[in-house]
Amino acid sequence: MAEGFRTLDDSFGAGETSCRKSMLMIYFSAQKMRGGMKNKRLLLVVFSAMVRPEQLDGETAERCRIARRTFKRLLTRGMDVAICCVGGIYYQAQTRPAADMMADMLVRGGVPRDRIACETQSLETADGVANVLGLLKQWGPRPRIVVISNPLHCVRVQIIFWRGFGIWVKTRPSSALPSFKQLAIECIGIPLALIDPLGNGWINRYIRRRRLAAPARPLFP
Repeated sequence: MAEGFRTLDDSFGAGETSCRKSMLMIYFSAQKMRGGMKNKRLLLVVFSAMVRPEQLDGETAERCRIARRTFKRLLTRGMDVAICCVGGIYYQAQTRPAADMMADMLVRGGVPRDRIACETQSLETADGVANVLGLLKQWGPRPRIVVISNPLHCVRVQIIFWRGFGIWVKTRPSSALPSFKQLAIECIGIPLALIDPLGNGWINRYIRRRRLAAPARPLFP
């Protein structure tokens, strides 16, 4: 899981060795050494929706705009903030991980590169949560986590964090009303998260296999 988590500096050719030394880890470690920042450390975790082969879809772009605005607002309040973009390659026609495209948009919006990390290996939500937490364990005291996604997906992510890992997270949902497709997906996804928060059951395994084999955009996010 660790190799799917990197900063933008790693993505721009820093090499395999430095790729493992995430700038986000160094950043949080420095704050810990300085002391007094524990209650002010906060990580915005932004989940992708479905993306096009070379660009973000409208829903994911809106989540990135929310993350950018929240990041800047919290900085002015003296918070110690970083952003983690979550999303891998969901189908064969997609050439770049969703998280990398999200990070590009955040940088264009003025977020410093060393405050952004990318989790690029996940194929579905439970994967993404586990990957992010697996890396945060290495960095001492965990920052507070705020999840950014659509309203119903935020509920599912909260359930996975709480039921699967015993962690309560806050959410910052997007303002758009859920589409019929999102409603249908979460009617399955939310109960599934209650039953199988770690994503080890056959339904999640089927979703991951289908995505790996999908030549075009799959139905289930």
